[in-house]
Amino acid sequence: MKYTITLDSKQLNIISRAIDFYERVIGLGQLEEISWMWRNNNNPRDENYESNYFIINSALNIIKKAGWGHDPNESHSIYSNNVPEEFKILYDITQKIRKCVNDVEISKAKEEGDFERVRHLEMTVNNRSFMAASDNEPIEIFKNPDLTTT
Repeated sequence: MKYTITLDSKQLNIISRAIDFYERVIGLGQLEEISWMWRNNNNPRDENYESNYFIINSALNIIKKAGWGHDPNESHSIYSNNVPEEFKILYDITQKIRKCVNDVEISKAKEEGDFERVRHLEMTVNNRSFMAASDNEPIEIFKNPDLTTT
């Protein structure tokens, strides 16, 4: 069975970030993503900011060691045999979404004559060729209006 979902750019971005977060944190054990997200969503001028960050980060490091056996900033590789297939499939989905969005951004930048941005976008990880982590067939993304696939 195949499904079709129609999303606007904002919805695609939110779904992509959620999939990436879940795959990194639960699948690979990159719990530092939680503290990074917390830092980006809180005010560094708050008087408790640094102490709260320290508490969150310390707790996550303990959880990471107990749950995944990793030290801070250490995690599984997506290609590791220790990573369940579900998370490899999610990684492949994320790769496809990132590449599609990057291709659209490159096209826009070219149309606008912003070749500095084109050069930057072409050098990002989002422009890499697809390398499957999973044996599952990868998703297809169709960009409207011409319904070209990536």
